[in-house]
Amino acid sequence: MTRPDTDCVLSILEHETVVEVSLRRGWSGQVRALDEQGRPLAGVEVLADAVTLGFTDHAGRLDCFHASKPGELSLAMEGWTLSDGDVSPEDGSYREDVPFLACTLRPDR
Repeated sequence: MTRPDTDCVLSILEHETVVEVSLRRGWSGQVRALDEQGRPLAGVEVLADAVTLGFTDHAGRLDCFHASKPGELSLAMEGWTLSDGDVSPEDGSYREDVPFLACTLRPDR
């Protein structure tokens, strides 16, 4: 059995318990946008290869999904600039060895 948003659904029978596992192809990760004091920033646009993935919530978080591993990530919000963290402001490269990508933005001066 497959669903439109998954490539595989696996059912396992063990002691009369059915466990269903859904797998989704592509890349996923969580982005956390923070200000310089470590406070969450809501409404930050997260882009993968110049395609909008979504906007951070009130906790500064966005669970991201993309059809393939992005070549670069960027964060944008009017009046703010990406300054530091797990996504490079210079070239959009990002860390792959962390459970989420923490990104610091600073107000434009």
